[in-house]
Amino acid sequence: MFGGAEESLHLSKDSSAETISEQKKSYDEICEMLVAAGYFRARISTLPAFDKMLGGLAWSLTASSAAVEVDLFYDEDMTLGQKIKLGENVVVALQRVRCPSQLQSHQIRGLDFQSMFPVFQWLVKQVLHTREERGAQIRRFSELQFQHADMGSTPTDDHNAQRAQDAIPLLKDLSETFAPRRQLRRVDVGELAPPAHVESVILEFGRATALSKADEEANKAKRSGGAGGAGGRRFSVKPEGDGGGNFGEIGEEDARIAERLKGMGAISKDAADGISGSKVVDFVGMQAGEIAEASEQYDAAVQAVSGDGTAGPGKAEERAHKREVAGLTRQLEAAKAAAGIEKENAISAAEESAILQAALNKKKDANDRILDEIQKLSELETPENKQDLQALLKLVKLNEALRAQEAAFKANCRRQLTELTEMLERLKERPLPEDEMDRLLRVEELYESELARLKKLRSLVAVKSQEVQLLRRKIDEVPTRTELVQYERRFVELYEQVSARLEETRRYYTLYNTLADTKKFLVKEISVLDSVYDNYPKAAMHDANKEKFVQSVEQICNGVADNVQKYQGKLEDLKGKKDGLTDQLNKLNDKQRSYFKAVKEFQDECTRNEQLLAKMQGA
Repeated sequence: MFGGAEESLHLSKDSSAETISEQKKSYDEICEMLVAAGYFRARISTLPAFDKMLGGLAWSLTASSAAVEVDLFYDEDMTLGQKIKLGENVVVALQRVRCPSQLQSHQIRGLDFQSMFPVFQWLVKQVLHTREERGAQIRRFSELQFQHADMGSTPTDDHNAQRAQDAIPLLKDLSETFAPRRQLRRVDVGELAPPAHVESVILEFGRATALSKADEEANKAKRSGGAGGAGGRRFSVKPEGDGGGNFGEIGEEDARIAERLKGMGAISKDAADGISGSKVVDFVGMQAGEIAEASEQYDAAVQAVSGDGTAGPGKAEERAHKREVAGLTRQLEAAKAAAGIEKENAISAAEESAILQAALNKKKDANDRILDEIQKLSELETPENKQDLQALLKLVKLNEALRAQEAAFKANCRRQLTELTEMLERLKERPLPEDEMDRLLRVEELYESELARLKKLRSLVAVKSQEVQLLRRKIDEVPTRTELVQYERRFVELYEQVSARLEETRRYYTLYNTLADTKKFLVKEISVLDSVYDNYPKAAMHDANKEKFVQSVEQICNGVADNVQKYQGKLEDLKGKKDGLTDQLNKLNDKQRSYFKAVKEFQDECTRNEQLLAKMQGA
């Protein structure tokens, strides 16, 4: 392969050994890349290098799924003209896919492997990237199909779900067992400062706290009617038995806690747990009249107690009774509120139950219809159409799942549209502040100015691009040394073809002229023989006729001898012309050898010059 390229460039192995080694290295690397990418025709050793490169380019562009409207079909039986046309199509396709490395058709035909190497490198990367994307797409599609298919759950999923279900009762028991329970209730209903109120609530649940002296003084001031100015002070909560070095002496804390506990009383289990369900039911079950009568009786009892116990030793009992009445009043109000809430909940639950029942009935009807259809399909099932029916059921399930996803997606879109519409309306109704409006105006002005600047820059870039394209076309019009060599090779091939055709045509003309002359002479010979045959009997009858006949035959022989001499002279002339042309051809061959020698020396000097320049740049 490389020997043919060397002969076509008229270079010897000694003078271009380095170039040949670089070309062979690039060729081997290109073949390795193609085989690694999946183009295994590059392994065939008997396949010409031009066919490998052209087929590899066409295959790489096709495998990379490049959207190019160019015919890239490659066939081994293509003629040389069709392969050259395919090479031009490959160059056009590379330009359309924006290949970073430029490649020309003469470089493909001339087997310029160093120029083709970066193109193959980029194309192989595109092929591998396309293959990865296609694999990921197929993998996602298979996962989607696996999710839609009725594959059931794995044993691990079943085990985890069962463990979660078994743990639910235990979690409920733990939350109920360790829930906070109220043990005491504050009897004094007076208002407290926030820190003192927090301490009182914590004491009700069996916990001790430590307050600062400032908070305690603030609490006393608030009880005596002063302004609660200590409401914003900090307080801390501590378990019983903790050290209180930061809050005063232990004795003072115990005294304060004991004083706080004097204003609390123990409560029953039902009261600690809150209002029981039976009491709520009793309150709800009472009629409005009975509730009003009980309220009047309660008010009368409260007035009687307050009128009788203004003084005397039973003042503590009176306060206790008042507290009890106040507690019952609060319980009654809470029961009324709970009854109202429960009634509203019951009404809403009934409405929701009716709606759900209607939807359930509709679902049941649809389910019954589907079961009937499935039963009909089951009756129609035969061993021949069993697989088709199973595939149909899977497709129906897939269709239903897609419909559900579509409905959910539409509902989500409608919800988002509603939210965005409401947000837009709120923004329209609420005017922006002046500073925000000024900022938006400045942003719009800046945007307009930048947009005008961008348009101006784009116009300048367009003008520069036109100039660059014009200069590039002018540069492309000047052929490079490689293109000139390629053109020379092509012209030599065309000249050889034309010369062969011309030589063949000349041979045909010469053969035709020879055959025509031979025919002419044969016709003359036949006519002479015919005249001799016709006139000889008449001439044989008289002596005078015999002499005339002999003279005519001699004249014919003389004419034939003259023609022979004439054509002998022409033959000698042609031989002389041939010898002159042979001498001229030898001179031209000498000039050609001198030209090839000069070209070889010029290329060697160019290679040497490039090496020297590379060394200078490296230094």
